[in-house]
Amino acid sequence: MNAPESAAALAPASQHLFDAPPPTGPLRIDWAPPTADPRWHYARIDGPLGRVLLLADGDALAGLHFEGSRHVPAVRAAWTESPRHPMLVAAAAQLAQWCAGTRSAFDLPLRLHGTPFQHAVWKAIAGIPPGATTSYAALAAASGRPRAVRAAGAATGRNPVSIMVPCHRVMGAGGAITGYAGGLERKRALLAFEAHARAGRQAVLSALEEGVG
Repeated sequence: MNAPESAAALAPASQHLFDAPPPTGPLRIDWAPPTADPRWHYARIDGPLGRVLLLADGDALAGLHFEGSRHVPAVRAAWTESPRHPMLVAAAAQLAQWCAGTRSAFDLPLRLHGTPFQHAVWKAIAGIPPGATTSYAALAAASGRPRAVRAAGAATGRNPVSIMVPCHRVMGAGGAITGYAGGLERKRALLAFEAHARAGRQAVLSALEEGVG
């Protein structure tokens, strides 16, 4: 999916979030160690969430980053721009469906490169259902290191697949909206988007476009 096609696909639609049947299966996550010299395929798409960089590692999605956010990787000479790569096309399509309100969850294979502790945190994040939130303290406990709250926050910030591994659902102490690599305005808008399954969804998308455009 090239940029013009994806921009049209991600335009606001009239369907309501969670109206569609559930996807055929959950995310399939392959845990991989950090790599210093990845040979990934990439594509950029535009939409109401802002411009997104998609990365594919073979037959799995390895990255979904909002451009301009913290920790977004710089495109390397060894990477191949592949807007028609099957995994990138599938990722763009599912993201478009989520934005249009016809999908509530994702069922793509992911390959997440990180340390064992990062993997534990990301696995816990992947289990947060739509409309729910958790805390950094709970993530630390779920990852087997209940006292490592700050480290759990750092690992959350390094989540390589935004939206699909929903780190925007992780809250600070007392439910405070803190610590989102894509920016707090985007985090607020994403939480509001998910909270408005029916009423006011169009207004939420409009506010999101204005806030991150």
